[in-house]
Amino acid sequence: CMIKSVKVYKVPLSEMYWTNLALFHSYVVFRTLDAGGETLWWYFEKNTHCIILQQGLTEDSVRDLLRREKRCLSWFNWRPQLVGEGDCSDFSLADLIDFVHDNDELNITYHGTTENCQCFTQVVFNRLTNKELNRHLLHITQVFSWGEVWPIYVSNS
Repeated sequence: CMIKSVKVYKVPLSEMYWTNLALFHSYVVFRTLDAGGETLWWYFEKNTHCIILQQGLTEDSVRDLLRREKRCLSWFNWRPQLVGEGDCSDFSLADLIDFVHDNDELNITYHGTTENCQCFTQVVFNRLTNKELNRHLLHITQVFSWGEVWPIYVSNS
């Protein structure tokens, strides 16, 4: 399976939070094409317990669900927020697994600020797309207006 496109999403860290400004979980969603031309969707994430790779037939099934359950159950009805995307031209699923193994990601102890889902997401995105995920995009501020979410992108200048 060749990886064709990559996206990074973020959601609030738990359903207790009404914003994803400071405390959030990020993960990678990517699309593959097999030799027969079939499209499959995957998500790849690190949490406090493990690294998860899950396959689905649609982007929604991997973007919005974790182990077949809605990612963020809250009164606010959160949807995952896209914070980065890119194309991948010469990387297979097997290459990605090899990269994670060679980078020793399974043995890196999870740490809330230095080795977390955001660090893992950046490493995977950067490797698959050969470009840097803009760190400021992971920290998009949110403005709330009657239940609607409007992203405000913070400039680096």
